[in-house]
Amino acid sequence: MPKVSVIMSVYNTKKEYLCKAIESILNQTFKDFEFIIVNDASTDETSKILEIYKDKRIIRVDNDSNLGLTVSLNKALKIANGEYIVRMDADDISHIDRIKMQYEYMEKNKSIVVLGTYAKQLGTERILMPIKCMDHEHRRVKMIFRNSGVIHPTAMIRKSFLEKYNLCYDENIKKGQDYALWAEVVKYGKIANIETPLLEYRVHKEQISIKCKEEQDRYAYQVKVKQIRAAKMPLTKEEIKQFLAIEEKEKSNFKQLLEIINKVIKWNKKVTYYDQRYLEKELLTLWIVKVLRRIKCSRDFSGFLYLYTYTIFRPDRLKYFIFSLKNHEI
Repeated sequence: MPKVSVIMSVYNTKKEYLCKAIESILNQTFKDFEFIIVNDASTDETSKILEIYKDKRIIRVDNDSNLGLTVSLNKALKIANGEYIVRMDADDISHIDRIKMQYEYMEKNKSIVVLGTYAKQLGTERILMPIKCMDHEHRRVKMIFRNSGVIHPTAMIRKSFLEKYNLCYDENIKKGQDYALWAEVVKYGKIANIETPLLEYRVHKEQISIKCKEEQDRYAYQVKVKQIRAAKMPLTKEEIKQFLAIEEKEKSNFKQLLEIINKVIKWNKKVTYYDQRYLEKELLTLWIVKVLRRIKCSRDFSGFLYLYTYTIFRPDRLKYFIFSLKNHEI
């Protein structure tokens, strides 16, 4: 059995992009892998391009109809034989030592179940970095509001972990399926990132994150709500909407939002579903950033920054900070 199963789904990807993606995997310094490529009923020359590659490590799967990325990845997961699952996208390029470095890291760090890396945007010097979370409990809290896992095409996952907790991609989530998976992963295991760019990430107009951003945002909202429901937070549908709006730039009813935040903090003190320190710190940070966007008087700015710094390091003084806010027009 191979140590690693690389899984990739392709649908109507440009020949130049697809060839570079495939070759970047076949040319890895780490050789003990199988490469599962799912052709999701492409209507262009994808099928002919795949026929070019005769490498015995390639396992080709052809969908009879276009099933979408989520279902295609699950098909690949089911037939994967490796101890580790490596994600790859059909338009990116993996660093030649990517699998080797991730494999060695996972072998040395048995508590990590999902490992990502930094990425470099193709054609630029821009480095793409996942949201930093030094502590697992901190990551769990951040995951409520945003994807704080790994950059999807950089992921390496322990297959035994997926099997133990019966995890796969949620087929109800058509876009942003990685966010949904990482939100489940953090319930049971730890995520980490190698702070080295081991993937060249291609940005183009046909990319899902650009072409389908609004749809992706809707699915992301579903993932957030699902986490809140799973935690059994005592919030109504409308309160959840306002609670999640804490990160948005749009105007909010600050009084109601503050009441909801306090409600969540009190709830967690009783049930300790999340680490209380990280929950309070994250909520306080998001709250203050939202408040700072609404400050009208420049003379208040330094005062707010002082209160911000003070309460971040002294979350037990939250009541003092809330009292101080009452004296400001926001």
